[in-house]
Amino acid sequence: MTFQRTAQKIIDDSIRSALYVDNKIAIPFKDSIRNPSYKLCSEVFKSFDKNNTNIKFYQYRGEKKWNKEGANLLKSRDLLILDWKLQDEHPQFLNSLQILKQAVKIESIFCVVIYTDSVEKELADINHNICCFFSNIALDISHIEHQIIDKLDELGIEPNAINLRERDFHSCL
Repeated sequence: MTFQRTAQKIIDDSIRSALYVDNKIAIPFKDSIRNPSYKLCSEVFKSFDKNNTNIKFYQYRGEKKWNKEGANLLKSRDLLILDWKLQDEHPQFLNSLQILKQAVKIESIFCVVIYTDSVEKELADINHNICCFFSNIALDISHIEHQIIDKLDELGIEPNAINLRERDFHSCL
């Protein structure tokens, strides 16, 4: 048996229950076929069903609702499929990080897939935000601003020539 087939068999045998969380997800057998994500969700459902894996689709509707339902949804899952941007307001990923924090504490979840429609250049930012969140690093905006101003001074660039605004800084959460 090839490595590829062996690895696929291990995955197929290990994942029995999954949770798919997205704010724009179409719920198979419930939402309209006109929903733009209906085809994707239908194909995901069929793929999991073919492997006798239970998958629950959850349409994220805010922190308050998740706080009521999240623990039960995550319980006894092997896999979490999580959209990186669950809200429209900034930072769009804050609720995803909170769900991820909850998921890593659940013993049965051994695999998490985070997906995004972000461009490839933003993937490093995603990794950075996850690492900062889980390493308990808390950098405030003024600290970051001072570091940038110091670096500009070192380079001989007048800091006042650059308009630094709070929203331009992406600090760790």
